[in-house]
Amino acid sequence: MLAVKNVTKTFGKFKALNDVSFEVQKGEAALLIGPNGAGKTTLVKCVLGLLRYKGNILVDSSDVFNDGGKAREKIGYVPQAVSFGYDTSIAEQAFLIAKLKQARKEDAENALRESGLWEIRRRKVASLSHGMRQKLGISMAMLTDPPLLIFDEPINNVDLKGQLEFRERVLELTKRGKTLLIATHLSGLSEFMATAIVLHQGRIVAQGTPKDLLTKMSAADTIYLRVREQDAPKVHEIIDRHFEHHDDTGPEGPSVRQNNEWLVFSLPPGEKAKLLKEVQDAGYEVKDLIIEPSTIESQYVKLLAEGAQTK
Repeated sequence: MLAVKNVTKTFGKFKALNDVSFEVQKGEAALLIGPNGAGKTTLVKCVLGLLRYKGNILVDSSDVFNDGGKAREKIGYVPQAVSFGYDTSIAEQAFLIAKLKQARKEDAENALRESGLWEIRRRKVASLSHGMRQKLGISMAMLTDPPLLIFDEPINNVDLKGQLEFRERVLELTKRGKTLLIATHLSGLSEFMATAIVLHQGRIVAQGTPKDLLTKMSAADTIYLRVREQDAPKVHEIIDRHFEHHDDTGPEGPSVRQNNEWLVFSLPPGEKAKLLKEVQDAGYEVKDLIIEPSTIESQYVKLLAEGAQTK
């Protein structure tokens, strides 16, 4: 659905994008992650045909540079700062956008109903929170039912409720077979993504499925293990012995924190079951277990550091 091939963008002597290449297949959700200034918004603007660039960008086989109109028909875009006519009502704004997109008034009404905004359609846009304006932006991006949706920093300045609602929206859109490209500096969305593209200083420093990237880095999950308080010191010793017999606990060695009956430590995904079996075989009862999986976001700095070393 989206193919970015050897895209380079310069502003004078500054190279904002340096030979960037990746693909997002139809129906996939891709996370474009990187710090502020990495080139994410520049890349999005190139995909939208708003900037000239070297290289090729195809949207469903339509070349953005040579056939921009056809390519943009297939894109729904929600910018970081969603701008509307703030003195207009939600309904007036929706009907105006529908007219500009050559969509029907009924389409705008349906979009507002689907996003839960129809009941408050007479409210002024100026009275909406950032999260509500974003919801309006998403409904307008969906107006003509485009196959590709692009979000630029969708949860920036959005409260927790809005962030959770956006996560639910992402799941819903992926189930409907939409192709998503979500550009963000920190998202908490990688668990829903088919692929992650890590951008730093205009270059891709890592890309692949979140699982593959985490495996490549030997990323560790955080384990919260609860045992009887009187057993905690002995279980602590078992964990220490387990670490002594494995070389993949990290260059700084293992770190086990104990807080009464809770033991907190990190392990590579493949080691959790082995350790728990050791604890149970020793006759100690596991009263509770919480596993906090490693995510692309939690390994973000490590990814950037590794990418910088390959320059």
